[in-house]
Amino acid sequence: MKNILKIFGYTLLSAIAGAGISACQKEAAPQTVAITAVSPADNASADLADGNIRFAWEASGSVPGGFELVISADAEGASAKTYELSSTVFSREIKAVDMDLLMKNWEMPAATSSAVMWTVRPAVEGEATAADWRTLNVRRLETETVEIYLRSPRDNGFFDLGDEDTAAEFSWEGNSSIAGYRIEFSTTEDGDAINVTDVDLEVTDAATLSLSASDLAKILKASGLTDDIAVLYWKVYSTDELTPGASESRRIRLMKAGATGVSPVSNLKVVPGYERFVLTADITDPRTTKVVVTYGENTETVDIDADQETLTFEKTSVAQGEYDFSVVSHNASGETSDAETFENVSVYGSAWMSSKQNRQLSISSMTSEGAEFTVTGIDDADLQYSELIYTSGGQETVMRVENDTESILLTAEDADMAQTVTLKSYYSPASVAEVLDVVSPETPQTVYLPEYGVLVALDGIGHYPAADNTGALPNEMSMWNASFPYSKMFDGITDDQLNMWHTPGTEDNVSEEHPIIATFDLGAEYYLGSYRVWGRYAGTESNPMFDAGEKLSYFAFGSNNPRKFRLYGSAEAPKNQTDDAYWAVDGTWLNDWTLLADSEVIRPSVNVPTVPVIDGEDNEYYVPTAEDFAAAVAGAEFPVTLSGKPVRYVRIVITETWNPDQLYRISFGEMHFFYYTPQE
Repeated sequence: MKNILKIFGYTLLSAIAGAGISACQKEAAPQTVAITAVSPADNASADLADGNIRFAWEASGSVPGGFELVISADAEGASAKTYELSSTVFSREIKAVDMDLLMKNWEMPAATSSAVMWTVRPAVEGEATAADWRTLNVRRLETETVEIYLRSPRDNGFFDLGDEDTAAEFSWEGNSSIAGYRIEFSTTEDGDAINVTDVDLEVTDAATLSLSASDLAKILKASGLTDDIAVLYWKVYSTDELTPGASESRRIRLMKAGATGVSPVSNLKVVPGYERFVLTADITDPRTTKVVVTYGENTETVDIDADQETLTFEKTSVAQGEYDFSVVSHNASGETSDAETFENVSVYGSAWMSSKQNRQLSISSMTSEGAEFTVTGIDDADLQYSELIYTSGGQETVMRVENDTESILLTAEDADMAQTVTLKSYYSPASVAEVLDVVSPETPQTVYLPEYGVLVALDGIGHYPAADNTGALPNEMSMWNASFPYSKMFDGITDDQLNMWHTPGTEDNVSEEHPIIATFDLGAEYYLGSYRVWGRYAGTESNPMFDAGEKLSYFAFGSNNPRKFRLYGSAEAPKNQTDDAYWAVDGTWLNDWTLLADSEVIRPSVNVPTVPVIDGEDNEYYVPTAEDFAAAVAGAEFPVTLSGKPVRYVRIVITETWNPDQLYRISFGEMHFFYYTPQE
């Protein structure tokens, strides 16, 4: 059984007691373009003291949306750093100080080699297959990189280069160990530095640098960006050779002198949900007073406040379907921008949901460990996960159940008994990389988790037909030893080698054709969940118990302990009590009794011989291991078939013992029955 989740418990009766949905961006054609990592080679080594690291890759075809270089502490990518590259760029150099600071934040020790992971993937999901993760062993710098904290301008600050009085004050927290700093600008976050030759971007013994409108215009010109309003990134590095240092990246917006009209929004994104969507964008141009959003035959106008830098627009009650979005910015003069578009957004709804089902839950077995539930699988790529809902300490508790989970074990340690357990499944379109909602079908399945009870006395339990061990049904073992009666099986004692049901037996072999059979009356009707058996007490590894004159009689998986047996149950008292044919081993009584379990005690130790080994003195014996002794002390528990019907009478049919000669005798230490109370 795989992925067993343990939550719930058991107690004991011992004898002691529909419509298709495409992707947010249009569902991609079969992925035929592949990205392949080129260098560094897998498991290569690099020393940051030797300089920067360049990552390179190739693609088997066009990747129009560009690439993302991902560097991570592990292949899970939870703390990954992502670098965005255009479709024409196939390598990226990472500065040694940036890599060192990244590894520092991952708590990798300085001056030590640590493994990092890297890959390259398409910036637009579906345009290509990502490169396989590669390992790079990187030795950090001898002197740990100082993290420089930026102060101003704030992230996404705006500067009008048409105003001669415009000045940008760049500042950061100084560090006494750093003598000088340099500001670098780039067109992407952590991108390659713009080559600026006519503006001095270095300072000494200071943590601030003022740049005029003219300086910023020169930097913008060097960037090659031509939009009226451009976004640049800036960060600060140490120029001190003895103390490396680096900061994070921040954005600034620069509006060219003489810019007219209004610029469009940037970073437009639309995420679909269940009969709704959320649209987000950056308001690049502070002159924007409103935006007009068009999708399908619908038009929505959103007012933009002064100094508003982001747009979030949610629309509900949207019909299921695929939509193309267009966003146009307006200024106070009525001028409009070019349209920014986001196409092929699939909103999902009731038609898509109509074919979805909740996974089904059923109790498959009930043992002293708890109630084990079987969870049916659903072959639907849209199934994301399920949730098991139950109460614990009177409070509702929710457990996430992954799609490959096939069974769940609930124990009384963590959850309340006598309650209803609910399993809900959640769906979203598998072809959509990002969605707002996971949705569950109506009418989730509920299953009652029974309350368990424990019987603390043996008053009603005994051998049938006579509790005093006299008499037997036809074809049952009539022989019994007054010193080792049936009642020894039901007294709760499992650690006494002489406390057992034991018979003198005969020289006949125990077999399917000649089993040992005994019938018992539980004294009342019970819904059985499992039963546990113990053989004759074997002691421990340090104090084993066996017959001194015959090493064959090691009791742990030896002697005449039961090995293979079946358990039958009936609610009605045995009938035809003198009919030998009816009670024959293969008689018609089998039609009136329910097979509860077909069981075999399995010895834990590996490579156990099927016959005893022989020592130098020709003594045959089993040699139990520590694991064998522990299992013998714990007993072997077996679930019974959950028929939903109570039983009062049980029959055990023993077809094999651990005695290799299979003599017709039994050493049975103890037998307990576990039961449950169903919902009324």
